[in-house]
Amino acid sequence: MQKKDRQKKRPLQKTQKTSESPLIHAPVTLSLLLLNHSRTPMPRQFIHRWMEKMLPELRRAGVKFQGQGGAHKKAKRPELVIVLVDEVQGQQLNRQFRGKDKATDVLSFASQDSSSLGELVLCAPVVARQAQEQALSFRVELGYLILHGFLHLLGYEHEWGGAPAREMYRIQDQVFARLRELC
Repeated sequence: MQKKDRQKKRPLQKTQKTSESPLIHAPVTLSLLLLNHSRTPMPRQFIHRWMEKMLPELRRAGVKFQGQGGAHKKAKRPELVIVLVDEVQGQQLNRQFRGKDKATDVLSFASQDSSSLGELVLCAPVVARQAQEQALSFRVELGYLILHGFLHLLGYEHEWGGAPAREMYRIQDQVFARLRELC
């Protein structure tokens, strides 16, 4: 991943590679469910503000909201679940869903539920480490990773490189540059 200055639910499914460009018709608002399963305090107000500003910036960048399989397109106000976890949980989820035996910064799980966009699981200790390595605040890194994970939920992918990765990073960098002032 490129870095610039920068009620309990279980994950539903791993984000799949798509051969088509993501289609997105931005919901005006999202219903956010924020869950903290970590020892790190969750900056709830920041996350709400970030998401409120991020949606119009994504539209401005040309993103069309439909998500993986378009499951949420019928919902007027689709739900997005954002979960903070500790390192052990992050490692378990990454091993289970991606076959990688280490904690990762963000995992995106698309939903089959028509009222939900999906779930972002962020590993707080990894977010904090990456923030420190980049000389950034926790909030700056958290916002960047929420944006990154959200783009995955919309069907964008970078793991296979090429034009899809360049498009995802172009949008991510453009939107992040506009949103950074919130941090």
